[in-house]
Amino acid sequence: MGLFRLKQKKNDEKPDKEKNEKSIDKDRIIYLIERYNGNWSLDKPENSKFYTGDNCWLCGNRGVSYFEGSVKLCNKCKETIKILAENNNSKEIKQFEKEIKFVRENIKKDLMDKIKLFENKVKISKEDKAKLKEVSKKDLIELEKIVKNYEEQLERKEAEKEQRKKEKKIKELRKEFLEYKDKNGIYLHFENWINADIKNRFEKFKKIDGAINEEVLVLFNKYVERYNDESFSDNLTQLKKLLEHKMKLSFNEDEFGLLIQYLFHLFRVSLLSRIIKKEDSLENISKKILESDLIDLDNPEMTDENTEILKQVVKYLNLEIKWEQIITKMGELRKSIELENFERKLLRTDKKPSKKEIEKMTGIEFEKFIGSCLENKGYKVKVTKATGDQGADLVLKDEKGVLTAVQVKKYSGSVGNKAVQEVVASMKFYDCDKAMIVTTGTFTKSAFELASKNGVQLIDERGLDDLI
Repeated sequence: MGLFRLKQKKNDEKPDKEKNEKSIDKDRIIYLIERYNGNWSLDKPENSKFYTGDNCWLCGNRGVSYFEGSVKLCNKCKETIKILAENNNSKEIKQFEKEIKFVRENIKKDLMDKIKLFENKVKISKEDKAKLKEVSKKDLIELEKIVKNYEEQLERKEAEKEQRKKEKKIKELRKEFLEYKDKNGIYLHFENWINADIKNRFEKFKKIDGAINEEVLVLFNKYVERYNDESFSDNLTQLKKLLEHKMKLSFNEDEFGLLIQYLFHLFRVSLLSRIIKKEDSLENISKKILESDLIDLDNPEMTDENTEILKQVVKYLNLEIKWEQIITKMGELRKSIELENFERKLLRTDKKPSKKEIEKMTGIEFEKFIGSCLENKGYKVKVTKATGDQGADLVLKDEKGVLTAVQVKKYSGSVGNKAVQEVVASMKFYDCDKAMIVTTGTFTKSAFELASKNGVQLIDERGLDDLI
């Protein structure tokens, strides 16, 4: 164990400035052998210029871990130190000194080769060039710093180049997108969806748009006619499978939702185009649209949708009337109808509104009307907000403080399970004890069954007479 023991330095002994790297390597090797053999009292030799704390203390390689709680070594140097400690062979130590020097020289060579490659890709400063001539001979740490700096520069340059490519591609897609829009038109909600991720969505949209043919439109129209009630959503899974089969595409949830909106849009355009005649006056066109209930003027969220529908109808029928004129005229007619209804109420001796008057009410007017009818029955009525009502349009409170959630449906068809499920859910949200649905239409058999199980009171067109 004492064969390779280092002599302890005296306090007054000055360090030998003339020691070369080879002698320092030997000191380090002997220090590690002694430490491995249990002698932890030796002074640690100085670190070499190539040691960063993240590479091997002896050879400078990467992939290191602590050895005997002292310095970091690579696996190969660890194994060699252990062998040397067991053999006590000075010749093997000399051979190991040569090996670690060779490894360091190779590391330097690799770093210099990297820098030569960088010269073709990034600009190396004069200062660094001068520094390289000096450090390439002796200072591995400084060399690594320079290499790392230029590696980072190169990475940034490559990232910027890639970003420019992406931006160019996006610009080209934008141009193609606008050309497609000018030529074919793009449904508003699809346009917003594409703009959020044009790179990945524009191609999919073109496939969807190109696959919507006459057969797809007929199937959707038949679906709407057959399930023109609250059961519309009950069969959407089957409709999705059918459309995927016919269009030879697959849709995720967002894509299918947009497709349904788009088909509804085309459905409305198609119906209005059949209802309106080219020779109709502005007033007749506006009346027909109002009576069709295909344009929802009460919902501010539908403003853009309404505009798109009217634009396409005007374009399809080649009308001389502008869509802006139709919107304005519809607003005027709505006000006129409301005033006529109010006048009839004032002049009527029987306060009960006629069925025709109820039919002419908008959805919001009907909700207010039902609210006033329930107030006349002794309830305190609170109207929920128009959007995000959580399934209830009104909340009633009787004289005993019992709360009832009410959903109001101005509907000519049959109300299905969905309305029952919504009003049951709204009971918890509004902390109600009971639930009620009022409609101008009827209820499906399954809606009656579900309502019966959940204690929901149903008032249809027949029960409406008693309520009002």
